[in-house]
Amino acid sequence: MNNQIEIKATIKTYLSTFLMVSLGILLIYASYYTIQYTWDYASQQVSFEVNRWASQPFSTNY
Repeated sequence: MNNQIEIKATIKTYLSTFLMVSLGILLIYASYYTIQYTWDYASQQVSFEVNRWASQPFSTNY
């Protein structure tokens, strides 16, 4: 009987560890893609602004 409880506890521990690791990997992937998307958007906006500024006549920049 005691052995069965130990096995159940071990399975529970493995399961919770597996879930935690999966959740961690998921969070890392999510944050990675969020950062990548944000960086792409920001660099796109910056290049758009620079192009807009660069395409103006020279006299209006100063």
